[in-house]
Amino acid sequence: MIDKPDDINIHFILGSGRSGTTLLFHMLNNHENCVATPELKHLLYFYKKHQHTKEVSPQLLSDINYFAKISKQADDMLDYYDYSNASFNLKIGEKINYFELCRRVYFIFAHNKKDKTKINTIIDKNPTYTLQVDTLSAALPQAKFLYALRDYRSYVLSNIQSKGYSAKNLPIQYHALVWRFYNKLVLALQKKYPDKSKIVWYENLVKEKEKTFQEICLFFNIPYDEQCFDFQQDIAPKTSTQRHERISNKINALSKPINTDRVEAWKKDFNASQLKTIEFWCAKTGEKFGYKPTQKIKWYDALRIIFLSIPYYPRVWLFFQLKSVRLDFYLNEGRRAVFFNKQTKT
Repeated sequence: MIDKPDDINIHFILGSGRSGTTLLFHMLNNHENCVATPELKHLLYFYKKHQHTKEVSPQLLSDINYFAKISKQADDMLDYYDYSNASFNLKIGEKINYFELCRRVYFIFAHNKKDKTKINTIIDKNPTYTLQVDTLSAALPQAKFLYALRDYRSYVLSNIQSKGYSAKNLPIQYHALVWRFYNKLVLALQKKYPDKSKIVWYENLVKEKEKTFQEICLFFNIPYDEQCFDFQQDIAPKTSTQRHERISNKINALSKPINTDRVEAWKKDFNASQLKTIEFWCAKTGEKFGYKPTQKIKWYDALRIIFLSIPYYPRVWLFFQLKSVRLDFYLNEGRRAVFFNKQTKT
């Protein structure tokens, strides 16, 4: 268990990505009592190896520097949060516990706070930590878990329209499988940790933002503050560092007021065959969250969809079975770092 001050709470935004997690992170980081962070993964990356640390060792400093180097190279947050020159200010022999180590990383994102002494809540946004809730709950028994949820058809559409960093374009069935595995897990975790879990529907967040955000603040036990909706001024793009079209698109989307424009875009952007594929994999789980399918799937369509999904099902299944923080870091941050470095050189 992480030894931390009683007046500092650490909570988490989880659930599948592209479900409003980044929007929630920005809103909450605009709250004077909160520091919210993007997908840094440091809390669990070092936990197994360094959870009992009492002072900065050469090995800890080496591990931190390597992690920071890869994260900074990989993270598109550098393009609208100015923490590229941040330092953890660690020195070999310095007395430090694991919470203080993590806090220094979290507080990189407190640069916009006028009075850091008012911060009593840390919100860690990490969709892949959905696979680590048991570990997080054991390490931080008072932690709460907010699961972002989005209509599976909108989720798939957002992914296939994204200007991703990976050169390999993944098909509809892959994204549908990811949504299904994530949200079956959310259902199980909500049942296992009912008092520590809350689901926030993306559709409610954009249609009834005040009411939904009030509920989120109540869940995290922080005062409601409507100024949280004015986060756009902190993410003005820094054109000198932009390295990829995906980053520009992400910044532009976040810079606009919260709106409902994309809530039902899937109705016109997907054809009947594409919807069959998505709904075959997601409809049964989706109905438990209130999402209704548009059609019934014939047996011969089901066989075709299963056949076309054969290359992707084992890949998604294995990721959810391994539940490895370090593997996730190397596959995602490591791959992004390589990609962005190549973009910089070209």
